[in-house]
Amino acid sequence: MTSETAAFLSMLLVAWVSGTAAVQAQAPILRDGIPAEEHERIQAAVPERARVAPEKPRRLLVFSRSWGYAHSAIPYGRVAIEAMARRTGAFEAVLTDDLELFEKESLSGFDAIVFNNTNNEIFLPQDLAALSEEELRLAEETDARLKKNLVEYLKGGGGLAVLHAGVASFRKWPEFGELMGARFENHPWNAGSKVTLKVEEPDHPLAAAFGGESSFTISDEIYQLADPFSRETARVLLSVDLERTEVTPGQRSAFRRQDGDFPITYVKGYGEGRVFYCALGHQHDLFWNPVVLQHYLDGIQFALGDLDADMTPSADPALSWSQSVDGIALRCGDEEVWRLNLDRERGKAYFHPIALLDGTPLTWLSPPDHVWHRALWFSWKLIDGVNYWEDGPDMGLTELVSVRERLSPDHSAGVELEVEWHPQGEPPVLREKRELAVSAPDAEGRYAIDWRATFTALGKDRVLDRTPPPGEPGGVGHGGYAGMSVRLAKETRDWRIFDSEGRSAMECHRQGARWIAGDLVHTGSGVEAGIAILDHPENPRHPAPSFIVLTEAMPFVYYSPALLFDAPLTLPAGESITLRYRVLVQPGRFDREWLDERWEAFAGAEGADQGER
Repeated sequence: MTSETAAFLSMLLVAWVSGTAAVQAQAPILRDGIPAEEHERIQAAVPERARVAPEKPRRLLVFSRSWGYAHSAIPYGRVAIEAMARRTGAFEAVLTDDLELFEKESLSGFDAIVFNNTNNEIFLPQDLAALSEEELRLAEETDARLKKNLVEYLKGGGGLAVLHAGVASFRKWPEFGELMGARFENHPWNAGSKVTLKVEEPDHPLAAAFGGESSFTISDEIYQLADPFSRETARVLLSVDLERTEVTPGQRSAFRRQDGDFPITYVKGYGEGRVFYCALGHQHDLFWNPVVLQHYLDGIQFALGDLDADMTPSADPALSWSQSVDGIALRCGDEEVWRLNLDRERGKAYFHPIALLDGTPLTWLSPPDHVWHRALWFSWKLIDGVNYWEDGPDMGLTELVSVRERLSPDHSAGVELEVEWHPQGEPPVLREKRELAVSAPDAEGRYAIDWRATFTALGKDRVLDRTPPPGEPGGVGHGGYAGMSVRLAKETRDWRIFDSEGRSAMECHRQGARWIAGDLVHTGSGVEAGIAILDHPENPRHPAPSFIVLTEAMPFVYYSPALLFDAPLTLPAGESITLRYRVLVQPGRFDREWLDERWEAFAGAEGADQGER
């Protein structure tokens, strides 16, 4: 070879190497089928340690077989779970699609299984049409045997963690729906849709990844689950918050659930076994989201049997809704827990009864000494000198212009009302937008009513006033009341009225307080219970003075945060004020420290001092 030829060949080699390097520089370097940069992000996001130490060495079978639509996130799930195993030492991850591991002897060597975005009939070959008659017979025998093994494994105490599309596995096998507690229906929110999730139980061990927050916003493909899904068999931890998530007309047209319930994460029992399902897992970037990975890890540890978590279904089957034009009620068996009455003739919306789960009534409707009082309600006393508190031919009227109700399957409720206040035969002087949110009773039987009302002055300045108290012209001993108030049931005794500032009984009267509480003993059953009213720090004149009546005559037990007690309030034309209260109902006597904590939670970060308007 001449020196010229050698130089020419050398030049070609340099050019080829340089060109190859340039191509490689433009193309991602793949690890486990994932670009190196994304692989590194997964490794960086994996939790440093497990939530709990394993009770013994654990083995986890990670199965990712998928026919039909195969999610491109499958390798991301494998890498993330394997990284969790290596970093935390909480388990050994066996990543495989080998059906042999679902044979009885092999399956018994695993503490839990993960279905990582599996889809369709994963125990059968993909192309059944290509099989001979004998091959098909053998495949179907294997399919039936492995399904039986899976059922026995879970009923015997095994665990199953299912990610995203895994709920769409075994579509032709009815028992998988029972085992999973749900079936895949569709996805109204397509890949990358932004949704706000409601963390339904921030204190639940499997919701700990969300740091106590009540909501979490994320982008993903969001599923709609079909029967047999029910909150009477599953404990829902995350769900789509429809009130805080945009729903386009196209998305709404895909809704099949009349109850508007879109669970994201739930747990349930199956025999002696444990099932964890999380519908998140379509988008690749979820697998380097630290919160989501921690949530997955907690769910896996639950399935393995190390992280103890309550699987009691969210909905008590004894609870049910009763609904009519006159109002809505939550019932427990044959008893009413609470009822929101919609008296459309008089334009009044009020709660009665407020009761316990066993039906023990805590409120009094229309007591003979004050027949216009409606148990737990809100009313101004005087607007421009016209009386709206009492009933009669010369009294002001309220009108329920519109009512919108939302009754949730978890037995929480939301109601929006538009109310107009006007003298008889005259145009409205005040327009109110009222938003009520009633929580589902918790495991102890406690529930809360959030009451938010915005009042707007119409036409001209409006004076909100009360009967003058002693010391003012025309003042009387019972002056100063109106606003949010409650009258306790006549079948009670041993009342204890106290407030946030350490006062009790009539010491609370006319004194400002963040909350005012009353508890009692029911004379019929001997059951103890209580109702507390929390005054939000952004309310005008917070902390509101309390109006207290406490006497055994009748009996008469009444309390109210009365913001007008010391002075009327003028609302300029076109301007608005908003009042917020939280009413707590519980069996048993109240604890001051617990009430302080509940007020802090209600006030939140908005609890700065608020002066007079």
